[in-house]
Amino acid sequence: MSSPLRFQDIEAGKSYACRFLIREGLATQELFGVIKTRDTERELAEIVDLETDTVYAVRWEDCWDIDEVEWRDPD
Repeated sequence: MSSPLRFQDIEAGKSYACRFLIREGLATQELFGVIKTRDTERELAEIVDLETDTVYAVRWEDCWDIDEVEWRDPD
C-alpha cells in the first residue's frame, strides 16, 4: 500500500481530486471535488465541488484522500 498523497506530491499537468471540509459559521460540511489550483506559499487550494460546480478556497489541512483522477475542465 502506498503512502497517501499530499499537496507537495502533486505533479503539474495531472488532475487530482480530494475530500475536503467547508466551515460555514458553526456548521461544517464534507465534500468531494477536483483540485483546480494550489497556492504553495499560503497552503491553499481552489477545489471544485463536483455536485454543485462551486469553487471553494480550502486550507490544505482541511483536505484528505488526495488521488489522481481523469478530468477535463469544462471551461
